[in-house]
Amino acid sequence: MAHELYKLNFALCILILLIPMQTLFAQPNLRVQEETAQQLSDPLDRIIWSTPGRLTLSFAADGTEIAGYSSTLMSSFESILTPTEIEDLVIEAFQQWSELSSINVGLVSDNVSVPFGTSGPTQTNLSVGDIRVGAVPMSGDVFAVAVPHNELLSGGWSGTLLFNSHASFSSADQFFAVALHEAGHVFGLEHTQNINAVMHPTALNTEFDVQDIEELQALYGTRELDLYDLGSASNDSILNATEVQNSGSIDGAVPTIAFGDIGGVADVDYFLIETRSNYIGSFTVTLSNRAISMADLKITIVDDEGTQYGEQTGAGSRGDEIQIQVANSSPELEYYARVELAPGSKYTTGSYALITTFDANVELDSLIYIEQIIRRNYNFVEQDQIQELFCQDEPFCDGLLDLGLNDELKGPSNDTFATATTLEPLIEFPGENRYRVQGSLQTNLVDVDHYRFAAPEECSNLTISVDAFEIGGPITDVVLFDSNQIEIEGRTFVNGNGELLIQYSNILPSNDYIVKVQANDPNVFATGNYQLDIAFCTATINVRELADGELLPGGRPAKHSLYVARSQLFHFALRTEIDTQTLPSELANATVWMSIFDEDGNVVHRIATRIGEIRSSRSVVLRPGSYAIRLNFTQATKPRSRRLVYPIRYVIEGVGISEPTGPEVIEDADDPFAPCDKLSSEFCYPNDEMSSEPFIIVDGDGFKPSGLPEIPDWQDANVWYWATNWLG
Repeated sequence: MAHELYKLNFALCILILLIPMQTLFAQPNLRVQEETAQQLSDPLDRIIWSTPGRLTLSFAADGTEIAGYSSTLMSSFESILTPTEIEDLVIEAFQQWSELSSINVGLVSDNVSVPFGTSGPTQTNLSVGDIRVGAVPMSGDVFAVAVPHNELLSGGWSGTLLFNSHASFSSADQFFAVALHEAGHVFGLEHTQNINAVMHPTALNTEFDVQDIEELQALYGTRELDLYDLGSASNDSILNATEVQNSGSIDGAVPTIAFGDIGGVADVDYFLIETRSNYIGSFTVTLSNRAISMADLKITIVDDEGTQYGEQTGAGSRGDEIQIQVANSSPELEYYARVELAPGSKYTTGSYALITTFDANVELDSLIYIEQIIRRNYNFVEQDQIQELFCQDEPFCDGLLDLGLNDELKGPSNDTFATATTLEPLIEFPGENRYRVQGSLQTNLVDVDHYRFAAPEECSNLTISVDAFEIGGPITDVVLFDSNQIEIEGRTFVNGNGELLIQYSNILPSNDYIVKVQANDPNVFATGNYQLDIAFCTATINVRELADGELLPGGRPAKHSLYVARSQLFHFALRTEIDTQTLPSELANATVWMSIFDEDGNVVHRIATRIGEIRSSRSVVLRPGSYAIRLNFTQATKPRSRRLVYPIRYVIEGVGISEPTGPEVIEDADDPFAPCDKLSSEFCYPNDEMSSEPFIIVDGDGFKPSGLPEIPDWQDANVWYWATNWLG
């Protein structure tokens, strides 16, 4: 008999229908252990996707690696579903949630050579979708598992949806019910005891209950308006058409891009296109929601004399790219593009990009940037700033400054407290407790940006995150101040590959605060565009100090052993400090490495940090077994004198963010650290160590894999994160 609900783990919640999976990717067989239910938490305490309006979805081809397994999504269920039917059902599941909120999910291709969890951004990895679907063998009573977005997850694990390749689905409707439930988990929803809700763990409902809708909208709000329909604005008629701004496009050398959103069957958007006075050639208008949303859209082009130049309709409900070319355009005419839902469109909401190119003048090299721009979260960026994104050191942009988002070189400066940019709360979220802004740290300048915002009437927790928009973008620091310019200490949890997350407690309600965004190092990866997210009322993040010790420059490596009894998705961070207020010059270019080796001596995880900082790396799945941890110190140049020796203290922080959920079914052969006896909840580890924890770290060289590789040569930590770790 299936148990109805099981323990929801801290932070990651690997959530399951019917009998939940015992441990990540374990084979079925022997031991079963029950867990008790946990009540649904306040939705405001949950972590949401930072840019829900730009999520993408991809389906892993059979053979794609998933933590040592090969995905078999398309072949596992071929007795009842074709590959196209599998994709259509999953797409519909995500789209049904999306239409209730500010979420967009667009379909993208999947690269079979990229294993699940590979280094890369949590969102906007151009090789795979933010949400990635596959199948692996699990316990026979499991239908699927889903990995919601989590603040501690780095790399490609967030948004993973895995079906059990051993599951036996009775119908397409049952498969859809499972997909709909798991899509809710991907968006951060948890189980409920409401038998009528989609998020009930066993009911397999295919229609939303009011509670489902309320829970989703508490996290993501209602459907947000686009930039041209905010406030009193509207572009729903020719008289109110949004002008396509081509004044900054270098006489048409780069495309113009305007982002919009269709919010329902009655919504239409009009855009005004005027050619330059010296331009008589053709222009092409492309309507694209490919990789953006799933709605089937239609575009029509007319001029101000009523002449129609064509209409095009998208094909199907997977997003599309359609275009109309106007030949021999006249500068004396005004042209209008009308965007609306296609007749009979299966889905009724979705964002899109409207791209205009002046064909005779456009530089072909500029077109390579289009996909990168429409895949990123530029929905609320003005058109002229989007045009500038094409001009990253390109010769066809001579004469146009290489500017960034919300660039202060052409607008008000926010370099000081007095000139801080005042942020307004995001209107789609209740409680006025979330803020978001895109900004840039300037080329060839030691630039800082200040933003002022207000705390809500409730909540003492504040989470601030900064994400680089581009690969090789700025590696940032943030400093928080109260209204008296007194610095407030926070705790850093994520710091690597352009991602930074800091949490603050004891925030005073209704008070003003100022956050300063700056480069971590003014000489290395100090410039580029970023997104700043400010969220109040977030859950307290908990990580543990797993090990600590000291390193001496030139001394021997520090050694620890990691024993994993149950497969875990880990987040590790490395914090270092020394006993002096001023960093000695001989340590200024030092790097401390933390490396984790498996039983064969392979590096499975690595972190690089500078002295006095805390750094993390991508999340990593570690399966049951023994691992060696080594910490090493490297310097750019050897110090001239060894008279001054500063011990470097380090702390390894971390958490297993996929703790066992529900029954545990483990093959004895794959169970190196079994519970000490059938009635015990403690695992027996080497050297008579016993613990109820599914993993432990012990000091010393208790586990010695053979053939460990040499420690890395010195490399600047910031360079390593973008140049090596990103590609690893």
